[in-house]
Amino acid sequence: DRTLDGVDQSELLMGKSEKSARESIVIYVSNELFGVKWHNWKMLLKDLDEQSYAVRTLAYPTFYNQVVDPKEEHPEVRKHRWVRCIGARSRRLVRYAG
Repeated sequence: DRTLDGVDQSELLMGKSEKSARESIVIYVSNELFGVKWHNWKMLLKDLDEQSYAVRTLAYPTFYNQVVDPKEEHPEVRKHRWVRCIGARSRRLVRYAG
């Protein structure tokens, strides 16, 4: 339902490579932009309510280091100043693009 980006992932999918051919991926759920994954980092703009499964737009993006926190239980917002900076700028860019 979306245009593919043209990155050949066949080596990874067939087990001939341990590394992906892309650095990042945009995360959609249905037609909603949920976030972006880049290297070991994931930025989420939305989440799902665990009880009702309703989509919630976050006031600020949340960032997770997926090596340190693979279950995404502890956002990195307060730990790194650069994360707060990028979060604020990305929120403005997403509003502008949307």
